[in-house]
Amino acid sequence: KLHKIFNHIDRDGSRELSLVELLDHMHIARTEFSKRVFSIFDEDGSGEVDFREFILALWNYCTLTKPALIIFAFDLYDRDGSGTIDVKEIMIMCKDVFGRNYQKIRL
Repeated sequence: KLHKIFNHIDRDGSRELSLVELLDHMHIARTEFSKRVFSIFDEDGSGEVDFREFILALWNYCTLTKPALIIFAFDLYDRDGSGTIDVKEIMIMCKDVFGRNYQKIRL
């Protein structure tokens, strides 16, 4: 069943999912945040997610406990690995999540 879903998302039949194919399927806008998450799924850095990477991403995400999911989200923006998120990293996160509208948000 997962292979059937993968093939449905893979509109061009390349046997790999591009960022655009995945986002279109999920009805998600292309933002820096969505690109960052996609890059985590793309383990080999090819710019595409093959079936193996797709299954691993689903397994990893679906089996995360709530605390592990929080750590995952935190680690997306703790760029320097310091264990804290500083103001610069918060601004990057806001820009990634809200795109052009991030400047309208007051911190």
